[in-house]
Amino acid sequence: GYHSLAVTEDGTLYSWGLNNHGQLGHKERALSKVPAAVTVTLATQDNKQTGRRLRVRSVAASSWHSLALAENNAVYAFGRCLFGQLGLRCKVGDKDEGQDVFVPERVMGALEGKKVVAIAAGASHSLAVVAVNRD
Repeated sequence: GYHSLAVTEDGTLYSWGLNNHGQLGHKERALSKVPAAVTVTLATQDNKQTGRRLRVRSVAASSWHSLALAENNAVYAFGRCLFGQLGLRCKVGDKDEGQDVFVPERVMGALEGKKVVAIAAGASHSLAVVAVNRD
């Protein structure tokens, strides 16, 4: 790929490399030659950021987008939002997709209230594995 992600023992996410679609989560479109911290913050159900930093458990990267699985079992996505791979409503004008997302945003919809245990990212898609309660 064109960028790299790493998670430290304390749950801090770092990213570096190409950033032409916001896939580094650095709030701007700029190449990063060295690892820089990415802040993932707790989001409410309407995706408003609370400011509380979350620890990241795992990450997944594709060429143009990134995913982070946070300590609250929620998935956060950022980068290119052209084919729905972020799981977010990305609007540009009257089109539903095409906007780049420069900071991690919480993926809602079918994942809301679920315990996500694993994530993966492909060229133009993302995957999440959820735990099933078999009581």
